[in-house]
Amino acid sequence: MTLSQTLGLVFRTRDYVLLIFGFFVCGFHYHTHANLHRRSGFDVSVGAWELVSFGLFNNVSSMSCGALGARWPKQYKLSVVYIARSITITFYIALPMSEMSMLIFAVTMGLLWLSSVPQTSGLVAVMFATCFMGTLLGIVFFSHQNGSFLAARPA
Repeated sequence: MTLSQTLGLVFRTRDYVLLIFGFFVCGFHYHTHANLHRRSGFDVSVGAWELVSFGLFNNVSSMSCGALGARWPKQYKLSVVYIARSITITFYIALPMSEMSMLIFAVTMGLLWLSSVPQTSGLVAVMFATCFMGTLLGIVFFSHQNGSFLAARPA
């Protein structure tokens, strides 16, 4: 199968289109939080601690979710990640903003942020093999960047 034939197939495949949409929402989530932090008025050290927490727990989740993806169906694991993100963001927006709520949010989102990548790349490989995997994941990631772009607004 050629690249053009593969591209014709993937955009008619509902599950792939849902992956594209999911990564768009992922990018939107991340920058929405960055905008809330900038508008909070807290000291920049809170942002630094948030970033450290986010990164640390992101590493933990990426490795553990990759291992869990091998045991559980990837599409269910990915759904759980996106539902947990939605719940986390809802609580974050609904609760009063404080330094502690921001740090708790950073830890929780760190656990959920890149945990979607092993599942998504695994699903692309299962659906379309690995021949054009770089291109197909690039398209998914491009939608992530578009979500980030639309969420990023000046303070």
